[in-house]
Amino acid sequence: DHFAPREQFFFYGFPGRQDGWRGESGNAQCDGRVTDMLEGRQQEYIKFTPGGVRPGMSGAPLLNESTGTVCGVVKRTRNPDIDQGGLAIPMAEVWKSFSELRAANQEFHRTHPDWQAAFQSSGAALAQQFARGPAAMADKIPAADFETLINSRTEGFVGRDSVFAQIDATVNAMPSGYVIITGEPGLGKTALMAQLVKTRGYVHHFNVTGLDIRSPQQFVENITAQISIKYGLLPSSPPLAVSQYGRYLDTVLKEAAARNPGTKIIVLVDALNEASDAQLPVEANRLFLPPALPNGVYVIATSRPAANYKLVVSPLRPIELKDDSRENRRDILEYISRFVARHRERMSVALSEWGITEEKFEEILAERSQGNFMYLKYVLIDIRDGRLTKETIGDVFWLPIGITEYYHWHWRWAQGMDPSGFENATKPVVCTFATAKEPVSVEQVVRWTHDRWPDLSGDKIIGVVAAWRPFLDEYRPVHSSVPVYRIYHVSFQEFLRDVVGLGLYQDLIIESALKKITEN
Repeated sequence: DHFAPREQFFFYGFPGRQDGWRGESGNAQCDGRVTDMLEGRQQEYIKFTPGGVRPGMSGAPLLNESTGTVCGVVKRTRNPDIDQGGLAIPMAEVWKSFSELRAANQEFHRTHPDWQAAFQSSGAALAQQFARGPAAMADKIPAADFETLINSRTEGFVGRDSVFAQIDATVNAMPSGYVIITGEPGLGKTALMAQLVKTRGYVHHFNVTGLDIRSPQQFVENITAQISIKYGLLPSSPPLAVSQYGRYLDTVLKEAAARNPGTKIIVLVDALNEASDAQLPVEANRLFLPPALPNGVYVIATSRPAANYKLVVSPLRPIELKDDSRENRRDILEYISRFVARHRERMSVALSEWGITEEKFEEILAERSQGNFMYLKYVLIDIRDGRLTKETIGDVFWLPIGITEYYHWHWRWAQGMDPSGFENATKPVVCTFATAKEPVSVEQVVRWTHDRWPDLSGDKIIGVVAAWRPFLDEYRPVHSSVPVYRIYHVSFQEFLRDVVGLGLYQDLIIESALKKITEN
C-alpha cells in the first residue's frame, strides 16, 4: 500500500452512462497526500492527477505501477467539470476498517501467484533491480530520464497487438539476431518500445537527442550495466579506450548468454537513426553493436525508414510500421474512441456543434490523421479544450490534414490569439526549448533570452510552459527539485527548425555562454 509523489497509477472503473454501463481505464500520477472534509469528518486521501475520474468510478482499485500493488481505492473526482484528477482512500485506512479483507487478499495471492509473476517481468520490477544493484553499475543507467520518457510515451497506449505478435514470431524463428522496426515519425515507434519495457521488463536504451543521450559510450555503459544487474553477472568496468567498447559489449553479451542458458536476452534500442557515430571506428557498427549475437541474444531496434543506421549484421529481420495498414487504422480508431470515452462530456459539445455522431467523427479524424498518433494526441486535446471548434475552423472537414499541417495551424492560432504575447513570450520560449541540446530550466531560459527580451520573466515563461505542456516533456534531475523541459516530439522540433527557424536562438545561447566565460 506504498505510494509516493510522481509514481504512476492505473485504475479501472464503471462510470454511469445513458447508454448503459461501460468500463473505462485511467492513468494518473501521484501528487502526494491531502486531508479533506467528507461527510462531516476529516479524512486523509491520496491525491492524483489527471486521470479522467468521473462520477461512478468510486470503488475502483488504484494500482501503483512502481510497486505492482493496489495502494488505494478511488473515492471521488476533484472536479466534476474539468479533469483535475481524483482522491483515493489509502489501503492503510481500508485495512483498518476491514481487517478480514487483508487476510483474504493475502491468501488469494498465495494461492494465485499469477499477478506477482507478471509484475516480476515488468519494467517496474526491472527498475527495482537497478536500484538495488551495485552503485558503480547503477550509476551508468540513466534510469530517471528513461522512466520519465517511458511513462509519457505509454500514457493512453492502445493496440499494437499485431506488432507485438510479429516481434514475438520473428524472435522465436531464429536462435539469435536483430529485428529492425521502421516507421515514419509519429507512428509510435518509441511508444512501442516503451510499452515493451513497461510490460516485459526488457533491457533497453533510448537514443534521445534532446537529452543528449546518443553516444556509443553511453549506450555500451548503460546496456552492459543493465545486463549485468538483470542477469547476475559480476560487476565490471568498461575499458579506458573507447575503441575497445565493442569487444567489451560482445564479451558481456556472451557471458550473460552462457550464464542464462535457455533464456531469451532481449535488448531494445530506440531511434537508432539518432545515435551518434562520434569516436566510432570506421569499420564498427553503430553503437558498437556486434555483427553477430550469441545464441539466445536478440536486439530489437527502431529507426526511421531509409535512414542510414550503419548496421552490418546477420541475421537481420525487418518489420515495417505503415500508416495506411489495416492494423494501424484499427489502433487509430481505438485511440480516438478511448479518448472520446474518457472526455465524453466535453467532446460531445464539439460533436454536437459539428452535427456528427461519434462513429462519423472517428472515421473523419482517422482519415485526416494519416495514421499518425502524434496528430491524434494534439488534435484531440485541442478539440477537448475548445481550440479546434466550429467557430475556429468551420466544418469538421476543415480539420488539418496530417501532423505538419496541424503544426502550421496551431502555430498560427497561437499567434492570432495574442500577437504581442506570442512574439515576446510564446515564440522565444518554445523556440529556445527546441534549440537547447538538453532539457533546460525556466531560469536558464530567462538567462538566455534576457538581453533580447528583458521583460520575459520567469512567471511569463511558466505561463508559456503551462499553455504548451502537451508539446513539452518535463524531467526532474537527480538531486534537484527544479523541473527542466524539452520538446516532446522530434517532429515538432523539426517543424520549428525548418519552418520557423532557430538560428536566432542558437546565437543567443552562444552569446550567453561567451558572456559567462568573459565574466569569469
